[in-house]
Amino acid sequence: MTGQMKRGILELCILQAIGSKERYGYEVMKEITAAFPEVTESTAYAVLRRLHSTGKLEVRQGGSGETRRKYYRLTAQGQKGLEEARQNWKELRIAANRFGL
Repeated sequence: MTGQMKRGILELCILQAIGSKERYGYEVMKEITAAFPEVTESTAYAVLRRLHSTGKLEVRQGGSGETRRKYYRLTAQGQKGLEEARQNWKELRIAANRFGL
C-alpha cells in the first residue's frame, strides 16, 4: 500500500474511531495498530496531530498526575470530513467491485 493511500485510510479510520464520542489518544492508537499491525504508534499519533492541526479534531487534557491524557473529539469540520471520506470510500469500493476486487 502506498504512503498516500495508507494516510487517507488511516485518517478515515481514526475519524471513524472517534466518531461521535470523545476518546483518548492511546485508546485510538491501540485500535488502529490492532487493525493495521504495520502502523507504528508514532505514525498513529502523527495522524492524530495532523487531524488536530487541520481543525478536524479538538483536543483537551484530562486526568491528573501520571494519568494525564489527551482526549480527542471531532469538530464540525471533522464531522464533515468524515462524511466526505465515507462517501469517497463507498464510491471507491463500488468502482473496485466492478473489476472484481
